[in-house]
Amino acid sequence: MMCSTKTKHHLRQYIPNKPHKWGVKLFVLCDTNDFANRFEIYNGAGDNVILPNTPDLGTTSNIVMRLSQTIPDFVHHILYFDNFYTSLPLLVYLRARGIYSLGTVRANRIPGCKVRKESRGFSTEYMTSVQGIDLNTVLWKNIKCLCLTSTYVGIEPFLRANPDLQTAKVSRYDRKQKHFIEINCPQIIREYNAHMGGVDLMDSLMGRYHIQAKSRNIIMRVQTCTC
Repeated sequence: MMCSTKTKHHLRQYIPNKPHKWGVKLFVLCDTNDFANRFEIYNGAGDNVILPNTPDLGTTSNIVMRLSQTIPDFVHHILYFDNFYTSLPLLVYLRARGIYSLGTVRANRIPGCKVRKESRGFSTEYMTSVQGIDLNTVLWKNIKCLCLTSTYVGIEPFLRANPDLQTAKVSRYDRKQKHFIEINCPQIIREYNAHMGGVDLMDSLMGRYHIQAKSRNIIMRVQTCTC
């Protein structure tokens, strides 16, 4: 997320696809109520801090590892993230700590992943076990192909009373037919849509409610923003 500022500082970044293009870039850990529990300030591309007694899983995965240190182990918490952070070694590390996880993943981060041309609503699931930890990777075709991976959910729901029940349906607009159609929706998609987006919502709220006490001092602006 971006904490907007006009102060000239080496921490200020420019991201063109953000509502506030200039500001301090933050990596934030939010809960389901959209409250920030922990954050880190981006300090440049070479800022890759590796915690003691933890593996080096890459710059983006190390960010998640540092932010998740406040999450208790083996209490069945679930952590959600987007494809900027998701990698298979990260999911294995979190599951070894007793933390379930789910996130969209880029195809080049999955060995042997091939995106095929399929009809809308198509989904396929691949399951594997790494160090005794089950990983589910689901490929779903909506308008574009979307790839997600998780350590606790896949195409099917957690528990199913009726084994003959089909995959849940969702309504999507078809441009060719010019009306809404029903397509199959895997359970992993519904889980991701229901719990993801806390950081984006907090970022949008910061854009709507501006800081009243304006100052050129970046420290004062950050303190006023977090009060």
